[in-house]
Amino acid sequence: MENKATLNESETVGSAELSGFELPDFASAQIRAFYDLWKGRQDAGLADAAAFDVSALGKDFPLLVRVARNQKDKSLFWRDVSPNRRWPFSAPVLNRPVSDLQPKAIQTRVLLTFNKVLETGMPECAEITSWMGYGQTVSLVRLVVPVEGSADRELLALWDVVKPD
Repeated sequence: MENKATLNESETVGSAELSGFELPDFASAQIRAFYDLWKGRQDAGLADAAAFDVSALGKDFPLLVRVARNQKDKSLFWRDVSPNRRWPFSAPVLNRPVSDLQPKAIQTRVLLTFNKVLETGMPECAEITSWMGYGQTVSLVRLVVPVEGSADRELLALWDVVKPD
């Protein structure tokens, strides 16, 4: 099951219209804090990727990554990865292709979302999976936002493991 954020009207980011993008009700406090940080670093366009030190931000946002597109073959790769050692899926490996992501079940969704955000410049937030863990239901929420890299648009993605009410 994948729930997504809603769009309303107005704001612009670079040439992409944000249409009043709003985070969905299921977005956690951590997702909301990072979204506010991203919005606060925009200045008449997309925020500069250099304004986001993923390693330093990893202390507050442990499942944060920066993704870029290889200009030769258009594949996506992990440009920067927070130093967290407890990923709920296989840990992203610096400079390796996003297509190496495991488990394979989430690979297609992640690649589609990442490419969509890179192409449109529109953020996306989704509750991407829920499962039973230690007798409790746990959900994984992902926020993906565009940033301006040195050569092209890049993105930041933040996952957060949440326990629904």
